[in-house]
Amino acid sequence: MKVLATFIAVYLAALSGLPVALAKDAEQIYLSTCIVCHGDDGTGNMPGVLDMADSETLFTDSEQNIVARMKSGIQRPGGIAMPPRGGDPTLTDRQLLDVLRYLKQVVKQ
Repeated sequence: MKVLATFIAVYLAALSGLPVALAKDAEQIYLSTCIVCHGDDGTGNMPGVLDMADSETLFTDSEQNIVARMKSGIQRPGGIAMPPRGGDPTLTDRQLLDVLRYLKQVVKQ
C-alpha cells in the first residue's frame, strides 16, 4: 500500500508540475487532515460534505479564492462546516495550495 501511495504521489507530481516532495507532502496532509470528511477520492465520506468531483467551483474559481476560503473555513447551507485550515491551524498558505492542487488531480482521475 505504501508503494502504491508513493507511486501515486510521483505520478500526480508529474501531472501537476509540483516537485515530488511537495506532492508527497500534500498527499500526506490530505490523508491526515482532509480524508476524514472528503474521502480518499474527494467524493465525501459523510452526508453534508460536498462531493468535490461534482464541484464546478473546484475547477472554475481561482486557486487564490479557494485557498482564502480554506483558510477561513467553509460553510454551505445544509452542509457540514469545514473549519479554518481544515482544522489544522499549523497549515501554511503554501500547504493549503498544494493540497488543493493534489485534490484537483485526485478528483480528475
